[in-house]
Amino acid sequence: MVPFEGASVSPTAACAFILSHIKSFKIFKLGYSYNSAFEIRILNKLYVRQNFPRSPKIFLVYWIPPPSGWVKVNIDSSAKGALDPIACGGIFRNARGFVCDCFSVFLGNGFAFEAELWAVINAISITFENGWHKLWLESDSSLIICLLSFKFLQVSWKLRNEWSRAVSLSIRMDFHFSHVYREINGCADKLANLGIINCNRMW
Repeated sequence: MVPFEGASVSPTAACAFILSHIKSFKIFKLGYSYNSAFEIRILNKLYVRQNFPRSPKIFLVYWIPPPSGWVKVNIDSSAKGALDPIACGGIFRNARGFVCDCFSVFLGNGFAFEAELWAVINAISITFENGWHKLWLESDSSLIICLLSFKFLQVSWKLRNEWSRAVSLSIRMDFHFSHVYREINGCADKLANLGIINCNRMW
């Protein structure tokens, strides 16, 4: 018997408790296994069925221009690590694919997610400064798209005012947003990296 939180638990009961919890999580199929004898033995002992990764699919991806009268901005962020230099960048293009504006902003030290938030804030602010009223924003960050979908305002206190203002401005225009594959976001990625290299604000 082993004492735990004021109660004595036998090894058999502990194992049964652990196995029951593993069984309840099997439905989520979190992660993948690989075809090794070592993993097979462990999974069999835990009564877990192997979940193999799917074979990769290769398909063509390319940038799609916005509808006539709209401006599309692709944004990205750059971070060297937690609380290390961060920057954001973005490129605006019209329905004919012509570049209307772009930005590359060094943001000092911080977290990668802060840089992603700043990318949205800068993109929406520049849109209003230019007098555009139809903006399509594309980002390769699923979390940013999720925040925009729910108009979620509870972000870091350092950015809460700027983020709330950006969300408020987006409501006042025709605003669309979508997730994009990283391979399509090359220009925005280069602009974000440029902000890290130059350590200043550029337009």
